[in-house]
Amino acid sequence: MNTNHSQKIIPTGWQKVKLADCVARRPDYGINAAATQYSDLLPAYLRITDISEDGRFLPEKKSSVNHVNSKNYILNVGDIVVARTGASVGKSYLYNTNDGQLIFAGFLIRIKPDKSKLVSEFLSAYLHTLRYSQWVKETSTRSGQPGINSGEYSNLSFFLPPLPEQKRIVAMLETWDKAIEKLAKKIEIKKEVKNFLVQYLFTGEKRLHGFNEDWKTVQLQDICRVIMGQSPSSVAYNEFGNGIPLIQGNNDIKNRKTVDRVWTTEITKTADAGNIIMTVRAPVGCIGIATKKYALAVEFARFKQQI
Repeated sequence: MNTNHSQKIIPTGWQKVKLADCVARRPDYGINAAATQYSDLLPAYLRITDISEDGRFLPEKKSSVNHVNSKNYILNVGDIVVARTGASVGKSYLYNTNDGQLIFAGFLIRIKPDKSKLVSEFLSAYLHTLRYSQWVKETSTRSGQPGINSGEYSNLSFFLPPLPEQKRIVAMLETWDKAIEKLAKKIEIKKEVKNFLVQYLFTGEKRLHGFNEDWKTVQLQDICRVIMGQSPSSVAYNEFGNGIPLIQGNNDIKNRKTVDRVWTTEITKTADAGNIIMTVRAPVGCIGIATKKYALAVEFARFKQQI
C-alpha cells in the first residue's frame, strides 16, 4: 500500500499511533499464583478461561487466589487485560466493577490507557475488530505455542481519533449494546413461553380451541419410516461439491457452518428435505430437520412420515 493511499483512508483529525504512545505505563504481566477454591474472604482470580470470546467475565467457575502480593495485581476502572499465550491469545476483557474485585493471572497482560489520550472503552472495542484479529494472527505465529508479549502489545498500531470523537463512538456502541441486551431479554422470555407451551400442548393438559378428540398412544414406527444411516467409503469424500453433502456428526446439526464442507459421490442412505434426522451414537438424541437432500453417516437415523 503506497503512502498516498494510506493517507486517504485515515479520517481527518485521526492519527496512527502505537499502544505504547497512549498508555499510562508499560503493559505488565499478571501474578503467577495457583488458583484456590472460591471464598468470599479472598479476591476472585481472573484467568484466560474466565473470559468469554466477547470479552465478558464468566463467573460460573469462579476461583480465588491467596497470595501475599495479590494487592499489586488488582484490576481498576479502565484497566484492560489481554491473553498473551495459548489458543485464546489476543482475547481481551475490560474491567467491570459489577464483577467485583479481580486479581489477574500470569497468562494475562494488563493495559492501562492514558485517560488524556485514549478512552478505555474505545480501545476495548478496537480489540474486537477484524483488523486487530488479523494483527494477533500475524504477530502470534511463531514457533511453538502462539504468544504475544508485552513489548509486542506495546507496538500494536491503530488509528486514533481525538478524545471527543472516541467518546461519541463509545456512546453509540453502548446504545447498540443496550438495545441488543433488551432484545436478548425479550427473546429469552419468548423462549420460556414457548417451552411452557411445549410442556402443556404435548401432554394434552392444554388443548387448542376447537379440538376435543381423544389422543391415542402410538409408536414412532407406526407413523414414520425409520432408516439408519450408512457412512460412504472415505475415498468418495471431497470438498469440491461433487455428489451430495454428507452429514457426519453432531456438529453438523448444532453448527450449520460445518454442513456442506464434506461431499460424497457414493450415495448410500440419504435424507430428503423435510426429513427429521437424529444422532444414534454419542451424543444420542440430537435432532435436526434436513433442509435439502443429504447423505447420512452411520451416526444418524432418518424419520420419514408414512404415506
